[in-house]
Amino acid sequence: MKVRIPKRQKGINTKQRILESAIRMFAQKGFYKTNTKEIASGAGVPVGSFYAYFKNKKDVLYASVDYYNTLIASNIINFQDTINYENLDIRSMLKQIVNNAIKAHQVLPDFHNEITFLINTDPKIKTNMEKSIQYATKKTEETLNKMKDSIRVKNTRISSVLINRTVEDFIHFIIYGKPEYDRNLLIDEFIDMLSCYLSKSQ
Repeated sequence: MKVRIPKRQKGINTKQRILESAIRMFAQKGFYKTNTKEIASGAGVPVGSFYAYFKNKKDVLYASVDYYNTLIASNIINFQDTINYENLDIRSMLKQIVNNAIKAHQVLPDFHNEITFLINTDPKIKTNMEKSIQYATKKTEETLNKMKDSIRVKNTRISSVLINRTVEDFIHFIIYGKPEYDRNLLIDEFIDMLSCYLSKSQ
């Protein structure tokens, strides 16, 4: 069956409801324990409407991952675009970036856990998540290039990779790892570490 690409607002809204229902179901029950009938029911539409917009359960899963990555990227990248480079306080900037990234990852934590599990079994999801990280890394490199006179690092491309991978791992630890240490102290020490890495005065 050929899927429909909605052009009218009603169709766009219906597809979005199906997508949001799929994300809820995948987060609650997991991908393998969810069926298309449950997704359609959660969206308030007949199962036939599901197949009008998505080929199958895996198709809506991939769309869900794309939607999730868009939410994460927009939260982080929109902040990077507001940085005032003329009066730059590196530590304050890093604190805002880390806190903003934490908030972004808290949007759909259970769905994120399911994606993390599926990365190991689905190459397409792994590729999609890697593309999202690569895009964030590119935006970080652009930010570092604008800060070049204020930071000590020379190779902004390598630095952006290191920063993004480190921040990603740290945020996963803070949100999903349930650390036994005080969260605020961990965040402050992490920001100090990044600040030492970037600042010329260190």
